[in-house]
Amino acid sequence: MKIELMAFFLSIIVIIYNFIDTMKGLKKKSISDLENKYNNISDQLVTKKEELNLLLQEYNNIVDIKEKQKNQLIIEKNQLINIEEVQSLSLEKEYILKKKKIDKKIQLLYKEKYFQDLISIFLKEREKNNLEKDLKIFFKEIFYVNNLK
Repeated sequence: MKIELMAFFLSIIVIIYNFIDTMKGLKKKSISDLENKYNNISDQLVTKKEELNLLLQEYNNIVDIKEKQKNQLIIEKNQLINIEEVQSLSLEKEYILKKKKIDKKIQLLYKEKYFQDLISIFLKEREKNNLEKDLKIFFKEIFYVNNLK
């Protein structure tokens, strides 16, 4: 019975030893599994970080392009404003020139009307007073009197 009891204890010791050995192996295996999982997650994080950097670069490129387009539109707007100002000035000058021409024509018409009135006055005076004066002399006298005024 002693031998059986010793064998029984010995088998229990062997079972405990095997259990401890298995646990050590499982512990080693679980640590290596955890290391593998950590390495995989770390690799995935690096990959995601690279993807994020690429997306950020693409976003920055798009923002730069939009900013350049905005600046170009501002430049074009300013050019159009300058063109409109130049055209406005040009139109204003053209208006002033046309106004001057019209004013000159009006002055000429007034002068023509004035001369017509003078001629009619001269003819009436000539008829009333039987003047023998020449028309040229009459106008010279009138201009002389007008210049004195």
